[in-house]
Amino acid sequence: TVTQMQAIANTFDALMADLQTHTTDISQRTDQVEAREHALEAANQQAASMQRFNVGGETFTCALCTLQAHASGGALVLDLGGAAAAQQSMTSSVDAPVPFFDRDPRHFRHVLNFYRNGAQLVSASAMSMMDLIDLEHEAKACREPKLALACRAEIERRDQPVFGDIRRESER
Repeated sequence: TVTQMQAIANTFDALMADLQTHTTDISQRTDQVEAREHALEAANQQAASMQRFNVGGETFTCALCTLQAHASGGALVLDLGGAAAAQQSMTSSVDAPVPFFDRDPRHFRHVLNFYRNGAQLVSASAMSMMDLIDLEHEAKACREPKLALACRAEIERRDQPVFGDIRRESER
């Protein structure tokens, strides 16, 4: 009868509406899952490009591109780059051994910043004269001539008469 046909049509319309709602929900959830998978893949790629080093008992982390940007730099960057390559060839486990460098960790952050900032000694003005001298010595020990020269330039700049007078005043 007509009433039964109308009831069947209404039920069919309700089922189609439910199907459309569920299809939209599934599509949105699929998009969310794909977005999470993409974010996880990007995080994994970023983690794979990060290198860890133990310098004098402290762990430092830097991007592989920081080391690659200074591939023509001094011996330390070559040592770090070699350690990074060895680290990449191992499993990406958190338990993978971290290369150890017997250097002063107080100065190593300045070395990494020197690499990161395109061979510019960024925080030199905030460093004491003794720290600059120590960093220059460390740069020479690491065979990083550009960093040693940047330290020497800042030391000599501070030795100018104006800075020398200020330094003598502060020592009184």
